[in-house]
Amino acid sequence: MGKNEQTAELKKLRSQVKHLKNELALTKEENETAVLNYYDLYKNMEKLVEEKTSQLKNAMSTIYKYNHQLEDMLEERTKHLIQTERHAAFSILSQGIVHNLKNPLSIISAASQILRLTKPQFAKDELPEKIAEFMFQVDKNIEKVEIGTKRMLEMINSLMAKSKSDTSKAVETVNINDLIRKEIDFLSADSVFKNKVDKDISFVESDLYVDILPGELSQIFQNLVRNSLDAMHEKKDAKISIFTGFSEDEVWFSIKDNGPGISKENQSKIFDPFFSTKPSADKKTNGAPTGTGLGLHMCSQMAGNYKGRIEVISDMGKGAEFKIYFPKSAGKNSALIMN
Repeated sequence: MGKNEQTAELKKLRSQVKHLKNELALTKEENETAVLNYYDLYKNMEKLVEEKTSQLKNAMSTIYKYNHQLEDMLEERTKHLIQTERHAAFSILSQGIVHNLKNPLSIISAASQILRLTKPQFAKDELPEKIAEFMFQVDKNIEKVEIGTKRMLEMINSLMAKSKSDTSKAVETVNINDLIRKEIDFLSADSVFKNKVDKDISFVESDLYVDILPGELSQIFQNLVRNSLDAMHEKKDAKISIFTGFSEDEVWFSIKDNGPGISKENQSKIFDPFFSTKPSADKKTNGAPTGTGLGLHMCSQMAGNYKGRIEVISDMGKGAEFKIYFPKSAGKNSALIMN
């Protein structure tokens, strides 16, 4: 091979090498661009996955929230249905009770009046002292029978009027202080209340007027006092406190005992019809009080009929207090002024 041929061959080789270098540089650049593109794509995909994952989590959270709300709604509706059924059962039961009680109470009332009218009348000096005292006690007990039957008939008539939705005509403006004083006097016939319970009774000086059926207010008071006495039946140092008072818009009375108290769980149930922590009357209790689960329900219903409310304040082992609020009677409480 001549010199010219060798030179030509070298030029050709150089040209090929240069071309290969250019190709290699281009390939390297393309590879770097491809890597950058793949990296950007990866980052975009990663970001997209994060966004979709976040959206999915939010969707799951929303679904859980709605599901929880639906469960709460279902539970609330179920409770409402149960409550409605209990109210219906209570209404039917109360109608049967009042129907069956009215006749014998009317007979008792009539018999007490006959006793009063036919009882021989003697001057004090015509009878020995013991007989005169006995006759005096007979008069007092006849009066208590008459008062008791009258109140029972008022309560029964009130329940019957309720079933006919016609109580407005019988509503009166009542002074809570006066009514409770009479009820306490009436309770003096109860040996447990009179002899076995220490009493702390305090009335606010002002008159406390409320628009209500007197018989229903009496029933609320009697039921709550009876519950307190039942709660303390095993206590040697039983004590009941009865107070009255008023706030800016309401008048109230409270009944407090030093019994075992009411658990927080039961405080939300005690106004439900047929719920009771006492054993039922058909069970042996060895003298312990029994309950039907209707007393507090009736109290709550009756208070609610006059836009009243019952507040329970209790801790286990520290007794219980029931505070009953009613709106002030607009006609007669205008003079009540808060200190």
